[in-house]
Amino acid sequence: MEDAERTTGRVPDAAVVGPASGARCLHRVARERDARPGWWRTAPLDEGVRLRAMAAADRRAGLRERALAGARPDAAVVDVVGDHWTDLPGDVPGDDDEEVTLRALADGAALVWGAALPADEGSGRAGLRCTLAAVPGGGYAPVLVVNHKVVDPRRGKGSSTATVTRLLDWAPAPDPTLRVRRHPADLDRLVHAWRLLEAVGHAASSPVGAVLGLGSARAVVHDLEPVLDPADRTHATRLAVVRGELDTAPSRIGECRTCPWWEGWEDRDGPVEGCRGRLVLSDDVSLVVGGGQVGP
Repeated sequence: MEDAERTTGRVPDAAVVGPASGARCLHRVARERDARPGWWRTAPLDEGVRLRAMAAADRRAGLRERALAGARPDAAVVDVVGDHWTDLPGDVPGDDDEEVTLRALADGAALVWGAALPADEGSGRAGLRCTLAAVPGGGYAPVLVVNHKVVDPRRGKGSSTATVTRLLDWAPAPDPTLRVRRHPADLDRLVHAWRLLEAVGHAASSPVGAVLGLGSARAVVHDLEPVLDPADRTHATRLAVVRGELDTAPSRIGECRTCPWWEGWEDRDGPVEGCRGRLVLSDDVSLVVGGGQVGP
């Protein structure tokens, strides 16, 4: 997911998984589970995925640098500029961003840019980097900085009006000129981050998150209550795969176009068999009509 905030680098002993869209291939999760450590260093990376990831990283870095400099000509930057905020760029080797994040939350920082939420082994959730905004009444809401459109111009009464807010002045209000765009992957990551905030005792009283993306000068707010249960079920399924409690099998789906496991590659320990070759040998029907979500 090219626009996603990063997971934290420290890996606990217990099996944990990061967030992913419900459409994510479970067989890919299983293959990554069984792969040798560092397999991704030799795996091919789709050029489109690489370019989108670079664009997303550049956007986050650009907003951060301009905010630190106090620049105000861009309304999107005004929304993240303030005096009482903690900046965690995440590019200092050996730093303990999780400890700094928790200390900032305990101190009541208005904004923690690039926060590092620790993994929660109890729920099997991997740590996550995002931005955290203080919410009136106590607690924090997770915020993703993404490089895709999160709103469209609103036309007609039937469209869903976007709710927006400034990050340092959390006061969600409808913007009648904008129609919200809901991205399942964004919502999954927001739920994941909100659950991690719950685990450390700093979540807002109601499940809420926001996305700072293209098309709006302010962060677009999402009520996470309607998507909590579906996101939790998706997480539970992925966790079952990682823990070896759920078997998977390959099937051709849209994700295969950008997946390194589809064709395979030459690893330092020898060739890695691709899913495509296995499906060809078995004359799998998904090669003709397309597969759905891979499951047991």
